[in-house]
Amino acid sequence: MSEKDVQSAILQYLAKAQIWCRRYHPQPLRGRTGRVIVPIRRPDGKPDKGHPDIVAKTKNATINIECKAIDGKQSAEQKAWQAEAEARGEIYILAYDVQDVMRLFERPEA
Repeated sequence: MSEKDVQSAILQYLAKAQIWCRRYHPQPLRGRTGRVIVPIRRPDGKPDKGHPDIVAKTKNATINIECKAIDGKQSAEQKAWQAEAEARGEIYILAYDVQDVMRLFERPEA
């Protein structure tokens, strides 16, 4: 399963479960007018490398979801983001398939 397939399956699951989420794409994109858009920036204006692919929110938690193909590895920037998110008390999931996310939401205390 490709990373894109993992992302799609997770987004479909979250939508069906009615869990607020957004998919982020930190790479520069070209808008309709041809202007280059960098959708995620740090306060200093630089691209926010390491940002998770999906952020979901519930009443009690922020969940950062980094999607990977089965052989995918986290970059150093992604590991740093994970450490920062967990230090803030947020949940971070390194998801290789939709079941990695489902396990969180299908626990009795979730």
